[in-house]
Amino acid sequence: MEAMVSCNLSADATTEIRRKVHKSRADSPLVTKEAIDREIISHDVRVIEEFMAEEFEEDFVLLFNLRVQPEPWPDINSWEYPGPWVNPISESLIRILDGEDSVYIFSKSGSFHLKIVKIQ
Repeated sequence: MEAMVSCNLSADATTEIRRKVHKSRADSPLVTKEAIDREIISHDVRVIEEFMAEEFEEDFVLLFNLRVQPEPWPDINSWEYPGPWVNPISESLIRILDGEDSVYIFSKSGSFHLKIVKIQ
């Protein structure tokens, strides 16, 4: 089995993401209650990517983009939203982990963090 890591945003980061996604869903004419799941997920991912790009360095935006998507996609009202995700260990992750089993990466603003943990 391929070595993996689990990535989990801090509770305050997930709260901010839920707020941004909820607001953008309300403002978007394309995403309605009748929208299919794929459209909603695509919309949410774009908003999350924007948040990640604002708050974290490029390596961590790429980490989110290369994630193994959780199944099923968590409901926005769930505390699991957007939930942890997993990534295969790559060269950049080896560099980020620097021999440790877990690391905390703080956002540019210092308000949020991302916890990266090797899955044993």
